[in-house]
Amino acid sequence: MLTSVWLLLGPVAAAERDEAAYRAAQACPADPMQQANGCISRRDTTVTGTREKSRKGGSKYWVEIPGREVRTDSIRITHTYSFTKHVHKGDRITLFSWRGEIREVAVDGVRYRTGDSPLQSWAPALGWATGLFPAGITAVLGGLWWLARGSRSARSNPWQTNVIVLDGLLTAVFVGVWASDDGLGPTTVEGGLLVAGVSYAAATLIALCCWSCFAREERRQSDTIAITPRPGPAEQIIDVFLPHEADYSGKDHLVVEPGVLAMSPDPTGRVARRALPDDLTLVRGRHQQRTDGRHLSGGRYSGPYYVAECRAGGRTLLFYGKKPALERLAGTLAPCRPAPQPPVGTAHV
Repeated sequence: MLTSVWLLLGPVAAAERDEAAYRAAQACPADPMQQANGCISRRDTTVTGTREKSRKGGSKYWVEIPGREVRTDSIRITHTYSFTKHVHKGDRITLFSWRGEIREVAVDGVRYRTGDSPLQSWAPALGWATGLFPAGITAVLGGLWWLARGSRSARSNPWQTNVIVLDGLLTAVFVGVWASDDGLGPTTVEGGLLVAGVSYAAATLIALCCWSCFAREERRQSDTIAITPRPGPAEQIIDVFLPHEADYSGKDHLVVEPGVLAMSPDPTGRVARRALPDDLTLVRGRHQQRTDGRHLSGGRYSGPYYVAECRAGGRTLLFYGKKPALERLAGTLAPCRPAPQPPVGTAHV
């Protein structure tokens, strides 16, 4: 955040002053003796060639003009969408210089900025400033929440950190990239800051709405997730695994057959089977918890892993898998129920 303030008060403010001075500058008089350093001089010449340098993020273009003696001077051009289509070798070109540097060129009455143009030269610094500010706020809020509540959260990946980080970083990327684009971005610093402020407010409102919805759902479900048992065929393979059980390491397929319940590393379940306890029962489905060990993710696009907490005698087994796989597992295993109590008045022998 302090970097954002420094960028706004330093590079952005200086570039904005240069732009204002350039826009207010007058054309230089014809007499060289009367020309001032702050005026804009004009010189006509001929294009001797154009040059392009392609790179991963785009291309850069230069126009070549006659220099002193036999040299050729190259001028880098920005906003080249139409420049390269209309400018060719031999065309007449007008150069506009200010404070000793060529700031703009004109071909057939159309003006193009050079790499030294002060017009919107504040855009890159403004992009960094408006992007770093929400990123800094995200880091501060995320750190404060973690110190206050996150370190005591039962879940290994609390949803609060996702809301804070995703909302802040997406806002930082969107605003920063937009503000730094001198073509599609703001035309003034004030306009850029206004849009950035509105974006921050909208992002905060979205984050508060998500926070409210997730908190309500968490209060309603606690840590347990709803798993609807889906009975499958008598013979099937279910993609669940036991990451915290050394006996079943590397076996990430549950084999279900009549009288058989085993884990296997083979997707077809035919080899290297290891039997599961016969009295295995399902306790509940839930989110991953910090006490389970390291957090396991199903990948960016394939969804999170949930936990089916099962019991066999006095032993607890934690099956990890996607929710559809856990629903098939629930349809296979019997739910864990408390032992029936004898009727009142029944004598025990």
